[in-house]
Amino acid sequence: MFEGRSTVWLLENILTHPASTLTYIDTFAGGAEHASRDLTNLEARFRANTEPHRAKLVAKKGPSAAMLRELPLGRYDFVSIDGSHEAAACGSKQTRYYSRRSLQLHF
Repeated sequence: MFEGRSTVWLLENILTHPASTLTYIDTFAGGAEHASRDLTNLEARFRANTEPHRAKLVAKKGPSAAMLRELPLGRYDFVSIDGSHEAAACGSKQTRYYSRRSLQLHF
């Protein structure tokens, strides 16, 4: 479960240039689908797993709908959104982000 494994993979396999950074947004609270799981120390586990790459990480803790508004324009070459799995939240995050920013994404 979301403890930084994909973040570490991206940093070790894609963002290998010394100047590369990764900005992550998370509440570390989980969503409705995680209600039965113990999320105690989730943020601590994420930070421990990503510690070797700490200098390349930019943290934004909070709901993505709010945190996306704080990101600078024109700074990102790649955007991956893997947040809430609730339909309303997924669509609204992507629409808000892409409509407010000029991004050229390559798939």
